[in-house]
Amino acid sequence: MFEHMQPRRLTHFAYLLSALLAALPHMPAQDIIVSGPMLFPSDTETDTPPALKKAWTIKCPAEMETRTQHAYAFIAQYTDDTGKYLSRSACGAPPVRALAGGALAGAPQCKPAQAGGKPVAARSLTAVIFNPAAASPKAADAAPRLLAVTPVFIGREQFDALRKAKKRVFVNLTLELDASGAPLSYETGPEAPHVEPFKAEIDAALARWKFAPARKGGQPVASSLMVPVWLAAEEALMETGIPPSLVHRERPVYPRAMRKSGLIGDVEISFVVDKKGDVVNPVVLRSNNPGFEEAALKSVLKWKFKPGTRDGRPVHTKMQVPIRFDLEGGGRDLYEIEPPSKKQTGKMPEGLRYDTPPATRGVIHPVYPYALYAGKARGSATLLMIIDPEGRVIMVEVLEATHPEFGESGKAAVEHFEFKPAAFEGKPVTGGLKIEFKFEPRHEDTSLYSTEIKKPGRVTGPGKLDAVPKLLSQRRPMFPLGIPDDVNRGEAVVEFLIDEEGKVRLPRIKSASAPAFGYAAVQTIANWLFEAPRTGGKTTITRVRVPVSFTRKGDGGVEPGRDG
Repeated sequence: MFEHMQPRRLTHFAYLLSALLAALPHMPAQDIIVSGPMLFPSDTETDTPPALKKAWTIKCPAEMETRTQHAYAFIAQYTDDTGKYLSRSACGAPPVRALAGGALAGAPQCKPAQAGGKPVAARSLTAVIFNPAAASPKAADAAPRLLAVTPVFIGREQFDALRKAKKRVFVNLTLELDASGAPLSYETGPEAPHVEPFKAEIDAALARWKFAPARKGGQPVASSLMVPVWLAAEEALMETGIPPSLVHRERPVYPRAMRKSGLIGDVEISFVVDKKGDVVNPVVLRSNNPGFEEAALKSVLKWKFKPGTRDGRPVHTKMQVPIRFDLEGGGRDLYEIEPPSKKQTGKMPEGLRYDTPPATRGVIHPVYPYALYAGKARGSATLLMIIDPEGRVIMVEVLEATHPEFGESGKAAVEHFEFKPAAFEGKPVTGGLKIEFKFEPRHEDTSLYSTEIKKPGRVTGPGKLDAVPKLLSQRRPMFPLGIPDDVNRGEAVVEFLIDEEGKVRLPRIKSASAPAFGYAAVQTIANWLFEAPRTGGKTTITRVRVPVSFTRKGDGGVEPGRDG
């Protein structure tokens, strides 16, 4: 489901009301350290671990600002001999584990591990470390700052025994550090006598930890610090012992409309390889041209793998792949943003000035509002979006719209956008762009709308279907940006048709706790994909009603619904 949208309609702006600047959300100081990948102790044949091709920055969420204890988690990954991620999973204790898991999609690519100068596949760990405000490197008086960390590796049988006995695998140690930040000694609390047999393993792990020392009056001093250590088994850290291997790859069909327009694009898809080696629930993580998403999804659904295994048994494995759509002789992106002139840069507001514009990484088409199908309304909406130094849209304002519904639909779409951030003198900065969406109902949609209204008998009821259509691809909803800070939850119910090809058609809001939740739910569900509904073995059209729930601190939730 998408409407005609003009390419090249992302433009610079030379003004912005001071009220918009004042309304920008508070951006807490970055206090997350991401280490480079490190090898597992048992991997003695590999001499050089994988290396990130660029620095990986993870934003510290506002809810962690008041946390006073150091914390960390790890990302366990398996890379092939080109550095490509084959499997990844976050492990450790919340809340940093959830933070690390949520950042997986934005991980930079890796240079491969090496053995004897040759690239090889390897398992590795990347540490994600949180330091509290008391450890600020800018303060004259500061607590020690954790810079590098590794788990305390123990045997699998020992690890399983601890879990069976319900013993804690995260245990607090009180460390004594010298004025250089080096650990001198440690003590365990009375609640953790079970760690005594692992003293040698703890010593080996602490030897690899690194701290910036505490400071007093700007000078390094000796100090003590309570930090958790994690007793872990290597095998338990990897989601799969052996990742899936591709047996059959179906090449995507280049959409005719995209080829005719000379457009190219990238689609990044996440999916699960099940125990049979089949692809399950492929989801578009991002694409810079929605016109390629359906072709990419249908292609991946036909891929076949030898399933991943753990302890010799097939297991479900989460994977993600980029799919590139190119044309011989080159092509152009859906959105091409020219750098601003010096004159334009000079007119930009202080704090929103850039010389290198944002570049689109992920976009989504707005949904034509169902309420306007009756009059076949055409029009446009112009919106202003503020993009933070990490490329996320943090604020959206409708500047003008020929119908209010076009503005609200455009806002719901823009909140899904992702960018390579703007830069000023080589550094990532906050920037702003204007975008204009053109809304025009497609002929096939107005025809289906007419059929639904005038000939409702052609829409098959759920009771007459051979089976409930299987959901093949399901995006998760995003919490709307415009919802007041004191509202942390919301609901909406969306009704839509599933056509003979399994596409979502004519989604409409049936109810919502606030209008923004309704538009966000419609925008999400418009991008789902189902198996074609059938009755008597023949494809048909059916109606579905689905409730959607939102939570501010998560990615939203979707509950299965029934036709009302």
